[in-house]
Amino acid sequence: MAKHEDRYFATLQGQEFLDACCTKVNTYRNYVARSGHAMLWSTALGAFYGASNDGKNSWRVTPGGEYGELVQHKVNDFASLLRHQLVLAVQERPAGIAKAVNTDTKTLRDSRIATQLVEYYLSDPMHHFETDYVEALSLALCSAEAFIIQDWNTSLGEVVRPDEMGQDIKAGDLQQQVCSTWNATRDIGAPSAEQPWYIFSRRVNKFDLAAKYPAFEEEIITFGKQNSGIRKPVLFSQQVDETDFIEVHKLIHLPTDACPKGRYSEFIPAEMLLDTPYPYPSKNFHRVSDREMVETAFGHTSNYDLLSLEQVTDSLHSIVLNNQSTFGVGTIVGPKGAGVAHQEFAKGLRYLEVDPNFVDKIKVLNFTATPLEVFNYLTMLGTKKGELSGINSILRGDPQGMLKGASGSAMALLQSQAIQFNSGIQKSFYRLLSSGGTGIIEMLRKFADEPRVVRIDR
Repeated sequence: MAKHEDRYFATLQGQEFLDACCTKVNTYRNYVARSGHAMLWSTALGAFYGASNDGKNSWRVTPGGEYGELVQHKVNDFASLLRHQLVLAVQERPAGIAKAVNTDTKTLRDSRIATQLVEYYLSDPMHHFETDYVEALSLALCSAEAFIIQDWNTSLGEVVRPDEMGQDIKAGDLQQQVCSTWNATRDIGAPSAEQPWYIFSRRVNKFDLAAKYPAFEEEIITFGKQNSGIRKPVLFSQQVDETDFIEVHKLIHLPTDACPKGRYSEFIPAEMLLDTPYPYPSKNFHRVSDREMVETAFGHTSNYDLLSLEQVTDSLHSIVLNNQSTFGVGTIVGPKGAGVAHQEFAKGLRYLEVDPNFVDKIKVLNFTATPLEVFNYLTMLGTKKGELSGINSILRGDPQGMLKGASGSAMALLQSQAIQFNSGIQKSFYRLLSSGGTGIIEMLRKFADEPRVVRIDR
């Protein structure tokens, strides 16, 4: 009999399969922590939300230095630039149109219905799938990639009829979730385009999960009180004492030669909750990435290049702030015997008495003069950030330098060039919309066997 290591993990059964899935998650999390990916994601995400690895925050001035004698200031340009990129990509969402393979009347009519169904799920307040796609793109701009996972949930929809046990049978409905790259376990050795499987991890209410899988209620309810056997997520793994949420993992393995029927499993380290062949007619997860990191399992984004510039910007702003806050109140120097009463000075002012040979009269010392090179370099950094992100000062609504006197046609040209620079991001978003819309149609065609009312706009 072949050893565990000699068999493909997706062909294992029982406890061996559960252990193999947990090992995959641990292997991935250990790798991204060891390789620096987790640090990169943490730095980018922190910068987006106004925090840095050295403790600076954009929402407050923080103390620094060995004894807290300095002040640190963070200016969050990173988030502003990424939001401009996001707006450029999503501001004019194209109207998706389902293509008819044949030209007969029924097929053409069905394609019109499919188009309206997709639009319904994108914009309906109860679903609003478009929000998920925008959130996924925002994650991809910050951390290089993100995923949309679509599932058919039989506990959603209107009640159709009771079953033999008197329980309500519902029509079912489509649901989506967004998954980040750090919660998407994969085969590290496989390029992104050739990944046959992912294990997506997310936090869910354990009581809802127990109601979904009543046969494992005890294992699920008590799970959070014991060692899980899986390494904590590399991001957002802070210990919370009172919470009903636990981490659950979902394996999605597409049909391949090694696993012809595919595999679809949901598990916690203590129990395999669901294990079936892959149930969907097409791929039910959709990946969006700024661009690919060639021959690797990960995406890449040029926004990573902004992170070091953010650190330099924060340092220079902190220099200016320390100079002004330390010496801004003012220092007065005068000769000894000048007859100045210290109590006549406002609180915080300093008076220095110096030998008359060095100072012949009372003077104000100017310690607040910051070198002009600091401000010039800050301006250069702002320009460089705009070049790297493709978001120039015109798009930000604040033309700088020579652009202030530029003609309208010149500004329009620069704006169109910036839009062209970010067209790759826009294309990634359109591909996500297209693949997600196709997934909606495929799932409804297979699982929506109950009548539904759909509005068709002419």
